[in-house]
Amino acid sequence: MTEQRANTNKLVMNFTITRTSKYNIFNIDENKLTSEFAPSLKAELILQADRKKSIICNIEKIDYIDSSTVSCFLIGDKLCKDNKNQFIICNASEKTLDLIQTTKLNNLLTIIPTLQEAKDFILFDELEKEL
Repeated sequence: MTEQRANTNKLVMNFTITRTSKYNIFNIDENKLTSEFAPSLKAELILQADRKKSIICNIEKIDYIDSSTVSCFLIGDKLCKDNKNQFIICNASEKTLDLIQTTKLNNLLTIIPTLQEAKDFILFDELEKEL
């Protein structure tokens, strides 16, 4: 099931959500994520984490993020871990990876190169939980 929603703030963050039984894919359809988007990004990540599934945050369209975006990703990660689920960022651009590595948050966040690898990671994690 795919869901598309935009917030009602002045600056609208465009995204789609694809739901599966094991995880939700949060596709952000923006070129830049800055502090103007942070409140809506944080709210959506909280909402998705409350669904008690892992989240794959696909950021392939994003060329630029700022520290407020990274802060939102940390919140999403913590909420998922609190529910014993995964929060994965995939398809990050070089600029995005540079910022995350500069802030040393690559040690906290799970960053995987492709969407398919992120899906496989979650399925493998689920198998490990069952053993």
